[in-house]
Amino acid sequence: MDLHVALESFAPEYRVETVGLERLSAGLPDSREVDRLSLSLHSIDSSAVSSFDFMQRNPDVLVISPGSRSEDFLRESDMAVMTDDASSLATWKTVMKKARGLMIRGNVSIFNPVLDMQGYPKKGYYSAAARELAKSGTRMLASAGWNEYKIDC
Repeated sequence: MDLHVALESFAPEYRVETVGLERLSAGLPDSREVDRLSLSLHSIDSSAVSSFDFMQRNPDVLVISPGSRSEDFLRESDMAVMTDDASSLATWKTVMKKARGLMIRGNVSIFNPVLDMQGYPKKGYYSAAARELAKSGTRMLASAGWNEYKIDC
């Protein structure tokens, strides 16, 4: 199975670059430089002029949006796929299941500081590194917006 990789940056100008797996061997690139990483079982069309155009040209990709990090916070990362291709779907389901298996499943509450409200989903997934950061007082932020996660450490 060949795996194709694309790295996208959304600002200041949109750009997409296809890279080999060896470039990722040391881990994901810095999230300040890469807004989205896409994996595909098919060749990637990198002629896109926007993120929307990229998804239209490459409909069977698994996308990973790495969360940003500072001294004060860690923003949630996202992984998603939407495809009609049976082979891609089966592969991405396996990848996502393995990714979940590498994470901790535990109690997580969601706090909205603007409305001063807290909710309690059943369980959430997070990495051991995120748990250690939460223990040290680092704020865990949702991938977008102002919601915060509280991990029961």
